[in-house]
Amino acid sequence: MNQFLRAIVFFAMVGASSAGWAAESGQHLYQMHCANCHGITGIPVMPQVPNLAMREGMNKPDFVLIQSLKTGGRSKPPFLGILTDKELQDVIQYVRMMR
Repeated sequence: MNQFLRAIVFFAMVGASSAGWAAESGQHLYQMHCANCHGITGIPVMPQVPNLAMREGMNKPDFVLIQSLKTGGRSKPPFLGILTDKELQDVIQYVRMMR
C-alpha cells in the first residue's frame, strides 16, 4: 500500500510539473507568434481577430483549434510547419488559462 501511495504522489508531481512547463511554453509561444494580432492580454490589436480575452472561438475541441491554426484562413496566418501540434496545444492551454 505504501508503494501505491508513493506512485500516486510521484505521478501527481510529474503531471503538475509538465502542466507548468506547458503553460510556460505556451506563454512564450503566444508572445512570439500571437500577441502581435491578439494582444498580450488576448484583447485584439488587429481588426477581425478573435478576442481571446472574451474566449471567442475557444469553445471548440483542441483538435479543431489545432487544425484551424495550422491551415490559417481569412486574415489569420497558417502555422503549419512553424509550430508543432504540441506547441499549438501549449498555446491553446495558455490562452484558456489567460484572465
